[in-house]
Amino acid sequence: MPSKAITREGKSVYAYSLNKFQAVDWYRDKGLLCPHCKGEMFPRGGAETTVKLHFVHKTNKCSTKMEHHPEGEDHRQGKQLIYQLIKKVINKTKNSALDVDIEVGLPQCGQNGRIADVAIFYRKEVFCVIECQLSRITADKLIQRIQDYNKEGIESYWVLGKGAKTTENIQSTLKYTNALLFLEEFQETILEADFVEGVLS
Repeated sequence: MPSKAITREGKSVYAYSLNKFQAVDWYRDKGLLCPHCKGEMFPRGGAETTVKLHFVHKTNKCSTKMEHHPEGEDHRQGKQLIYQLIKKVINKTKNSALDVDIEVGLPQCGQNGRIADVAIFYRKEVFCVIECQLSRITADKLIQRIQDYNKEGIESYWVLGKGAKTTENIQSTLKYTNALLFLEEFQETILEADFVEGVLS
């Protein structure tokens, strides 16, 4: 469930910062497009529904060749939390060279490119990504994703939970990166003190 769309003028629009009626206004007045395939999108959820506001492709599918995967509400909320906390810390640093964004396309990573959950930029270049992996995944696929980022000089941090938090995945991940957290650590104090500031230092 994408949390970000762009207008026809290229302005980014974030679902977490809007209510349903504001999102509908953006859709009607500016049009909403997928940042990756440029297909038309529209807002869904929010208001009285049990599903949080997000964006949906009119064709019900993103046509980009970059690797991306279906995600649930917990994944969407997890990456939004990471994004918002890092944004908060960057604002505190007052370092204009730093920036962060959500659902960032990296076409140079891997065979067909990858869409990172959260990416941190220094002077407009991605130097670090944070991936929230909750669904089942084999250790081989997890390692391949880490290596795809490594080959581009991009450090990757991984948050494992639910079906992805297996002993094999944990051991395999730690062979290639020491940047590993677990879903249970999704607390603001832990992320700010032990994780976010460490990433930016």
